[in-house]
Amino acid sequence: MFSGCDEVEGLSIDPVQADEDFTFSPEAGYPGSIVEINGSNLGDVQNVAFGTAEAEIVSKSDGQIKVKVPVKAATAKIHLAFAGKVYSSGNFFSVLDTPTPAITSFSPVEASRGETVTITGTLLDQVKRVAVGDLVAQIESQSAEELVFVAPEDFSTGSIYLFYDYTTNYGMVKETSTVSSSELGLKLPSISDVSPRITGLNIGEVLTFSGENLDLVNAIHFGDVVVSTEGFDYADGSITVAVPEGATSGTLSLEATDGVYDHETSFSVNLPVISSFTPEKGEPMGDAERTFSVLGSNFGLVESVSVGAEPGEIISITDTQILFSTSASVNGTINLHTANGTVSSASPFAFVGEFWVNDWDTDFEVVRFSHLQNNNMPVFETAVVAGETGNYAEVSFGGTFDGNKSFYLFGPGDTGNDDWFTLFVSNPAGVYVEFDIKVSSIDAALLQEDGTLPFKLFAMDSKGWGASGEYTYGYNGPSTSLQTDGEWQHFKMHLDDFVASGNGGMYTVDQVEGTEGAFCHPNSLRILTFVFGTPNETSGNAVVGLDNIKFTIE
Repeated sequence: MFSGCDEVEGLSIDPVQADEDFTFSPEAGYPGSIVEINGSNLGDVQNVAFGTAEAEIVSKSDGQIKVKVPVKAATAKIHLAFAGKVYSSGNFFSVLDTPTPAITSFSPVEASRGETVTITGTLLDQVKRVAVGDLVAQIESQSAEELVFVAPEDFSTGSIYLFYDYTTNYGMVKETSTVSSSELGLKLPSISDVSPRITGLNIGEVLTFSGENLDLVNAIHFGDVVVSTEGFDYADGSITVAVPEGATSGTLSLEATDGVYDHETSFSVNLPVISSFTPEKGEPMGDAERTFSVLGSNFGLVESVSVGAEPGEIISITDTQILFSTSASVNGTINLHTANGTVSSASPFAFVGEFWVNDWDTDFEVVRFSHLQNNNMPVFETAVVAGETGNYAEVSFGGTFDGNKSFYLFGPGDTGNDDWFTLFVSNPAGVYVEFDIKVSSIDAALLQEDGTLPFKLFAMDSKGWGASGEYTYGYNGPSTSLQTDGEWQHFKMHLDDFVASGNGGMYTVDQVEGTEGAFCHPNSLRILTFVFGTPNETSGNAVVGLDNIKFTIE
């Protein structure tokens, strides 16, 4: 006899092993699964136990009993209790852990919204619901080894979750989930056709894109020019968009929440192409005219030309050559203006010759430096002194100079746009800064052991001025030592030898570390800083003369 709900005890006779009297199937299972017991006279069975754990009888007849594997069952023989006798199975029933549905794979790995996805795996018939991310998906069909669901309408790339019930060790039924090892990707939009064409476009021309998943598009990229959702229309599976201003050529891309699709064929706008121009350099010539020859293609599109901001007059034009003239006092890029936009030369027309900054005698016809400005010197005095060859600037440090101090030339005005030298060149190669400097007097305590004063020039780039500048702060010239004998010394420094610097080394005379990727822009130099240093802690006075500052382009 069984007593209690889960233990076999108090049997009046020893169990009788009778292998032929009944069989069971399957031979292994987990708590809660159904086991079929087949034999004869089974209608008289009073209790069934798996080892010592009593099982729930689901159905019973003379030839078959169906029972549910009990919660606390362990691997053991199955016992059938009749009135006055107990039969035991010849073989053990293996009790397994509660199995969980598992995903072996799913297809496709990228799906459109509303597309069906097929999961293959095990025990998928036990799945109650499916979700992609936090969005519930509709199940279309399922079996133990395959489940088909519909990708939710608003889903983005995410994991697949399968929800199912399981029985705890205490017999409670709870819901849990299993998750895919990889994410189901949202298929990106794609273009199958661009009408009427993708090359030879004109600004404002309306294009129609056909393809897949175009409803996912958030923005359209014509190279670097972006058209937002307000600038295009989607309807009936197609997009219509006008070629935006500024578009030239490059990759046509569709931006979606889950990524960017690049069309395999590049777009191009009808624009001229500049192959070369002459002359490439020249001297400024006041009111004279300069004639340029430009070679290239598609010049029939050109409506006007300019050098920098200065318009030119077209002398003759063919599809491959333009002759035009403009003022010989201007420099900058060669610009060809068309209805579809402006094309500029890769390098500018550059002036050559001498370009004065300041000599304290003359006002020049260029935006120039004029003010000597104190930088971190407790005492700073300036004066214009008459010398044998003309006036020059004299700076006194007032007895407080103690190393790594500086002063700089600052341009006129306070608008932030007119205080740099407007020299236009494409790179620092061939560009020099020249000046004359002398140490009129200096206290002995400030001198190096060899009797010199450490010195260098620091060039500030207007594009890097301030913590949010586009480029690094400036450029260190080579460090040198000034003779202190009161004689004028002439310096000619190649800007190609200047080393980019960040703020931390801006006013340190021996700092030469560079910043990767920085580039000197001689046409936008804003401040020339004269940096002096001394290893001595003792303060002292020094008087420095400065004159004849200019740029030279060779």
